[in-house]
Amino acid sequence: MWYDYLDNVQFLHSLYEEVPSLSHVRIASIDIGDEGNRIKIIFDMPRYADSPPAKWKGCNVVVIEVDFLV
Repeated sequence: MWYDYLDNVQFLHSLYEEVPSLSHVRIASIDIGDEGNRIKIIFDMPRYADSPPAKWKGCNVVVIEVDFLV
């Protein structure tokens, strides 16, 4: 899956029984910074979390930020 290529995905696994694929995601932003040494992508997951934290009560979307650093 797509998340196999990322570090620190424990929280993502805690949210979903099975992490969804990235088909039909809405990309909120793509930012290239630090003279091209950092790329940040922020997107909405295709479905809400199976086990959201209590502080997310009333929320209906999971937003993920992925940073790629050189």
